[in-house]
Amino acid sequence: MKGQSTAPTPAAGWFRDPCARHEFRYFDGGAWTQNVSDAGKASVDTDPIVAAAEASAQDIQPVDAPGECLLLTLPGTFGGDNTASKVLYLTNRRLVVDPAMSSSKGLRVGFTSGVFGQAHAEKLAKERHLQEPPVDAARLDTLLATVDGAYQMLYSDMTAVTMKRKSHLGSVKITGKKNTTFAVKHELFDQMAEILTSAMPGRVTVK
Repeated sequence: MKGQSTAPTPAAGWFRDPCARHEFRYFDGGAWTQNVSDAGKASVDTDPIVAAAEASAQDIQPVDAPGECLLLTLPGTFGGDNTASKVLYLTNRRLVVDPAMSSSKGLRVGFTSGVFGQAHAEKLAKERHLQEPPVDAARLDTLLATVDGAYQMLYSDMTAVTMKRKSHLGSVKITGKKNTTFAVKHELFDQMAEILTSAMPGRVTVK
């Protein structure tokens, strides 16, 4: 009808859940999906998506599209050299790496190498993660500025991600402006794969 304007279809991305059952829900550019996230933990909504979540593009206007939202937190993750436990934060825009064995003053905690050393490092990393206040997307820049060795990797700077499932730790190899490898516990592997595949279509290979 003349005089009426149609709202443009939002690009694929993470939005506040219109069902109000979760914090964020993924919109694939045409419809709402069952991929959701709460307090940095990604999951799949197994309940049928309500009518509000199946709204057509012109009905999506009321949805609040956050500039950046934290989708998944992975404590006790190891880097490619396995010398220190790390905490990974996945948002809808970037991957932030917190070298959990470091302090804000740049002091490193030493530990024995081998299996015992990894377990000890993971324990310390989890303790530090639990003692600190919850990290949200707004605090990630502060973390990057204050924690020695912390860094970020924008999804737009990644050219390819290869993920391989293994019995205990899955491997995640990232190439781009910075090349690195992470060892991720299998129980969080699929959640990480889902987020990266959604954020970087065509650049993620899962084996």
